[in-house]
Amino acid sequence: MDKRIYAFNEIYLYKAQINLGDAFDYAINTCRIPGNDFIRLFTASSISKRFENGEPAVIVGRSGIEIATDAVLETTGRLLEIEPQERFGRSREYWIGWSTCYYQWYSFRSFGDIFRVLPFDDLQIMYYTLHEADITLFVDIVDRRIAEK
Repeated sequence: MDKRIYAFNEIYLYKAQINLGDAFDYAINTCRIPGNDFIRLFTASSISKRFENGEPAVIVGRSGIEIATDAVLETTGRLLEIEPQERFGRSREYWIGWSTCYYQWYSFRSFGDIFRVLPFDDLQIMYYTLHEADITLFVDIVDRRIAEK
């Protein structure tokens, strides 16, 4: 029996990953917010703290677009009003949100701690070798990076 303490109940994980992936994709690809800037805004917002605490109203009760919009509005006062575009594939930025959501859930670390050791540029590079790999490989890499810091 697994005795780990996770950030929130596993039944929410799949939807939470999709939502954070969609938030990253929308903010970066549709709204053209640079990746490092969106990470900074997201981690500074109460939305990321509520996500880390596993609040169902945030992790599964909000869409990715609402998560991105709320984080940007709270931290900059600017409302994102760009209409989302229909996408048929998953972007690199989606994978970044999706995979870091999993790691946050698994490790119970803050997004700030995660992004301190994994800047956006590093995550973009990791995408090419890890986006089709088992998520546990990503977990192992992040754990090693955190241990090194």
